[in-house]
Amino acid sequence: MFDLSSFRSLVKRPALLAVSCLSVISCGTTLTLDEPVPAIIDVNRNSTLAIIADNSVGRDIAREVRIKLHPSGFYRIQPLLHSPDPDTDVLVALSGSYLDCTINYDTSHDHDHDKKHDRDRYDDDRRISSYDVRGGTTCRISSRCTGSSAYRNYYGSDTSYNSEYAAHDEVIDEISDKIVRDLVPHQSTYTVTIDSDDENPILEQAAEACKAGNWTLGEQLAKQASANKPQSAEPWFLLGIVERSRRNFTRSSELIAKAASIQPSGKYQRELRRNSEIQINMQAVKHQLQER
Repeated sequence: MFDLSSFRSLVKRPALLAVSCLSVISCGTTLTLDEPVPAIIDVNRNSTLAIIADNSVGRDIAREVRIKLHPSGFYRIQPLLHSPDPDTDVLVALSGSYLDCTINYDTSHDHDHDKKHDRDRYDDDRRISSYDVRGGTTCRISSRCTGSSAYRNYYGSDTSYNSEYAAHDEVIDEISDKIVRDLVPHQSTYTVTIDSDDENPILEQAAEACKAGNWTLGEQLAKQASANKPQSAEPWFLLGIVERSRRNFTRSSELIAKAASIQPSGKYQRELRRNSEIQINMQAVKHQLQER
């Protein structure tokens, strides 16, 4: 069965910012929430997918993409092709794929006073310290059934202290990860920061409860915080995020809009737009998860 939660991003809790030897102000509490991310083209589960590439690097990337797509069960994947199959539902075409390597040398030596050695050391005494590899590919993803298509340039880079080939593998791995992420609808994460208020400490308690996954307690505390300071925007904003976590988008937008009316802020406007975007993406993912 296709697992929508295969892809996750890691976030770190913000550190405390010391502003003087007498006081410490918290940057706020960071909440991590899920959001659906549809595939970048209009596609349905169980569509046939084929990958073609015009050079050896592209074929290496294509092989990794195929391997990583299999566990999702989202596509029926065809063997690697040299030319498009007319019956393929989704075609992934890789072109201009490349890997460039820069070799870094350690030119230090123990003969600082030996001028002849200094002149000759580039021929005899250079040791390779690392390999910097950069790569990329141009990818066209198209659906025969829906007519939708997308072009993307994917890039990767890595430094290896062992071998050039190890860095090559890491770059191909990075590029293939990015392509798979665009091909398969999945669940991602994003963060929202709830600003602290020294005059209303219960707000931070509410945010910490939400961060711990206790949204019911967080809502109760946020309501107390809003009652303590009705003209403070952030408690209303947090209540809006609580409703979003429950997928109550209408109520969420009402509460975030209330926060924006109290204190016009780009953060509140962005989160209002995000409510709309999440709903659109939810419908897109629901459609894509239907079998062809």
